[in-house]
Amino acid sequence: MAKEAKDAVEDHTWYAITGNYIVMLIASGLFYLVLHYFWGNDMVVTINQVLGHGLVWAGLGSVWFIFVWAFAVTAFAILVLGQRHGSYLSRLEQTVKGLWVSLNAGVFEEIVFRLFALLNAMVILTFLNFITFGLVKWWYSVVMVPVANFFTFHALQPQLMGHGWLLGAAIVSASIAFRDGHKYLGFIGWVNSWFIGMVMFWLVFNYGLLTAIAAHIIYDAIIFVFRGLTSQRERSLSYLLSRL
Repeated sequence: MAKEAKDAVEDHTWYAITGNYIVMLIASGLFYLVLHYFWGNDMVVTINQVLGHGLVWAGLGSVWFIFVWAFAVTAFAILVLGQRHGSYLSRLEQTVKGLWVSLNAGVFEEIVFRLFALLNAMVILTFLNFITFGLVKWWYSVVMVPVANFFTFHALQPQLMGHGWLLGAAIVSASIAFRDGHKYLGFIGWVNSWFIGMVMFWLVFNYGLLTAIAAHIIYDAIIFVFRGLTSQRERSLSYLLSRL
């Protein structure tokens, strides 16, 4: 969930939730079209391969642990640590808007990061490897990809290490971009975002982009619903004046 979407939960206008995502999608899509037109041969996978054809329900069942994790961590933060969310919105408003944010984040972020960022990274990394005389390939092949493979328990090893260096490097690079979009969550949330991003890539390559979208929506919805239903109502002076 990008910071813009999180902030938009507190906004009265629903279009604010979707607006930033649309801009991000258009920008990444146009960038993809330019790179594909001139350097499409550097993209070692196609859009059709990312879209996939696996069964959505089977894919969701295979990553059940991320849903349990989302519920457990949110419950611990709220019920044990007492980190209840405060908002001028009612619990119902927060929950409904949270579900809307979850839908937007799941759809737009998966298309942007698991599709366009992945394909664009292949061209960018190829260029960077060329101008650094192979240093980028070495860095990803020797350091970044093996580390990512270790911390994901070798689940993505066929993609990270089985198709040359570029696909694995692009997966890691796109996951880093996804992770850095969640810095506002703090160090633990930052690390967690990287791992969840890698899980989504596993879903993409085994069950397709649609399954990753569904999983992302459910994951965020669990957090938002729990947070919304347990929130505390706040009434600021500026809010009350705005209602006059």
